[in-house]
Amino acid sequence: MSWLLSLPGDAVAQGGSIVLAALGGLASDAAGVLNTALEGFMSLGAFAYALVAPRAGAFAGNLAAAGAACLLAATIIHAVFKLRADIFVAGLAANLLVQGGVALLSWRAFGTKGVVAFPELLSHRLDPGPLAELPVIGTLIAQRPSNLLLYALAALLWLLLAATPLGLRLRAAGQREEALALAGVNPSRVRFMAFAISGMAAAVAGAALSAQTGAWVPGATSGRGWIALVAVYLGRRKPGGTVAASLGFAALFAASNGLQAFDAPPELVLALPYVATALLVLAGKARLPRLRPRDEGPGRDA
Repeated sequence: MSWLLSLPGDAVAQGGSIVLAALGGLASDAAGVLNTALEGFMSLGAFAYALVAPRAGAFAGNLAAAGAACLLAATIIHAVFKLRADIFVAGLAANLLVQGGVALLSWRAFGTKGVVAFPELLSHRLDPGPLAELPVIGTLIAQRPSNLLLYALAALLWLLLAATPLGLRLRAAGQREEALALAGVNPSRVRFMAFAISGMAAAVAGAALSAQTGAWVPGATSGRGWIALVAVYLGRRKPGGTVAASLGFAALFAASNGLQAFDAPPELVLALPYVATALLVLAGKARLPRLRPRDEGPGRDA
């Protein structure tokens, strides 16, 4: 059962993108503007990175992913604040827009809607040296730098939410917007900032997926954005719980990869994380996203 010994390291490798996207979703939820477009932001980030990084480097690729996320966030927030669109529906529409738009842009940029390999994009694993022989420890150390970056950004985002004036303002926008207004702060601007942070976190998480595969792979997110959204509620809207839930789902992804070596039907094995997510939701362990009354009228502060 060597795959069991490698499971913790594989779960950590799988979990970086989910953890960062989920904490981004938590940031938007705390401000009262639930981001249901995490999947779309991740796909957009993965494509932007694959488009820019081979020409200008990994740093520029991540900046491109974050910049594209800001543009998409501004579009969604404009539709919600100015055009009075329902934020839940606007997020779903953004997911569909990105799915179709990325396919079209991929055809124009790469001449194909399929997989495009960029070996220079590949983020190689760290060499654990003599520790490679140690069970569990070796695989935990042999992570890709792009994945370690995700955890570093997730830690910074956690710190921002829990221990900074901006985090306090985000929570006030979601719970006590009147206090923000009395302090001379526009709640709508705070909500836009929260949504933009959420989108950028998800986009950088998607960019890391391209770095970890060394290719542009349509559908590379494989529903991780939706799973990150569920992790927010499974974690009871708390940073610690959200991270724990995200790593739990990452362990399911890692287990599904390891179980492919056995005689189990591959379709069933690959569906394991999604089946588990559906069962948790149906069992009532995770509450479905619930729009708050303030989500329906943030435009009054604009």
